[in-house]
This record gives sequence, C-alpha cells and structure tokens, in this order.
Amino acid sequence: MSKIRYHFIKKLISNPSAVLGLGLISLFLIVALLGPFIAPQDPYKINFEYKLAPPGTDGFLLGTDNYGRDILTRLIYGTRISLLISLSITAISSSIGLLVGVFSAYMGNLVDEVVMRVTEIFMAIPPFLFAMIIVVVLGPGLFNVVIALVLVWWPPYTRLARSKVLSVKQETFVEAGRALGMPTGRIVLKHIVPNSLSPILVQATMDVGGVILTATGLSFLGLGAQRPTPEWGLMVSLARSYLEIAWWYPIFPGLTIALFVFSFNIFGDAVRDIVDPRLTSF
Repeated sequence: MSKIRYHFIKKLISNPSAVLGLGLISLFLIVALLGPFIAPQDPYKINFEYKLAPPGTDGFLLGTDNYGRDILTRLIYGTRISLLISLSITAISSSIGLLVGVFSAYMGNLVDEVVMRVTEIFMAIPPFLFAMIIVVVLGPGLFNVVIALVLVWWPPYTRLARSKVLSVKQETFVEAGRALGMPTGRIVLKHIVPNSLSPILVQATMDVGGVILTATGLSFLGLGAQRPTPEWGLMVSLARSYLEIAWWYPIFPGLTIALFVFSFNIFGDAVRDIVDPRLTSF
C-alpha cells in the first residue's frame, strides 16, 4: 500500500495540471480558514459614501457594491461558504452512493433490480431542474440547497460503486473469504469497500466544480443564499443590473467562481489520468 501511495504522489507532483490545481485549491482553503484575519473590512458594513466605488478607491482593492460594501472582503468570506457547501455535498452524496451501490451489488437479484430502478428514476430528471424543484418545495436557503444537491448527486455514485463492486466481488480474495466462513459484513468492509473507493474518490474530486456551479446557480435565481449573505452566486445576481456602470461588481465574483471550478476540474482530470491512464483523452 505504501508503494502505491508513493507511486501516486510521485506521479501527482510531476503532473503540471495536478500541481496547478492543487495549488489553487490550497489557496482557496487558506483564504477560507484565515478569512476573518485577512479580510480588510466587515463584509456586512454598509457605507453609502463609497457606493459603487471603482477598484483602488481608498483601499477598496476590488471596489464596492451598491451598498458600499467591500467586494474583496465579501469574496473572502464567500470562499468559506462555497468550500463548505461544495465539499460537504460531495462528501455526503458520494458516501451515500458508495453505501447504496455496495449494498445493491453485493445483495444482487431483486434488491439490485429495485435499487437500480430507483436510481434511474432520480437520474432521469436533469440535475439542475431537479435541484430547483426540491428547493422550491423546501424553501430557499443554503441548508435546503445542500439537501437538494445531495438528493441530486448520489445516484451517479451508486451506479459507479455498483459497477466496481460487481467486478471486485468475483475476485479470488473475496471467494477465499467466503470459503473461510468470514461474515458478510467483514468481507464487505475489509475487501470490497477498500477496493471500490478509487473511482469514487476520482469522481468526487471532479464533481466539486459542478456542485458549486449548481449551488451558485440556485443562489443566482434567489433560491440559495439570501441577503445579506456574502455568497458568490448571490453577489453575481445582485450585481447583474450594474454591469454597465460598475463592471467590477459582477465581474470579480464571476471570475472567482470560474477560478474555483477550474482548479477542481484540472485537479480531478489529473487524478483521473493518474489512477486510470486508459481514460486520458488525446
């Protein structure tokens, strides 16, 4: 196992895309952790004297919004919100998908058939539309966005885990465990789950960007974060009316979202190519 880890880390640090993606992700993590200490202003402080001040005005490096609030500060605080939302949704949905997929594939027969049909029903609806319907029913708010996106994101992990488990359960070490009389739970936890994790982890890394895009999209429509929360999607939504007179107001939150998605996407692509070179696109 240690040799596998060493080989993976060696390939990771020799991949320029992985290094760039990991560097950007680390930067976002540092900003999220140190946000209150490095933010130059109070994210909720209203100062109409500096309403829509351009970048560089009296220490406002990225300018201000229509309430005179510092955009840089609100982006810094929004980093913590976006990271928490995207990572928690990805972790919860991938965990649920893994457990359901393992259970379905290992049990087989009628159980597998029922689980797969339910999974297909969830996947038949476009993810953004499905999430929007759920949030409309539950009511706007970040907590309900998390619930909606977990319900949207678990089915692909279930199919991925099921596919992997169907392959792993035929391996000789699983058959040997059964022959030795090992309990089913121990076989699953000791042999099947650890050998089914790699595609789940790769997919989770690649999904973080998609999750935050969906979450910010819901906030943009007024279904996610509510005023005065410093959330990136909400900031773009509030700023869209000022594009012609204050270009910096919508542009900087939009660029931050793009950079966040880009960092996780290139890192996820690099990890995928390292774990399974056959998937590398030319």
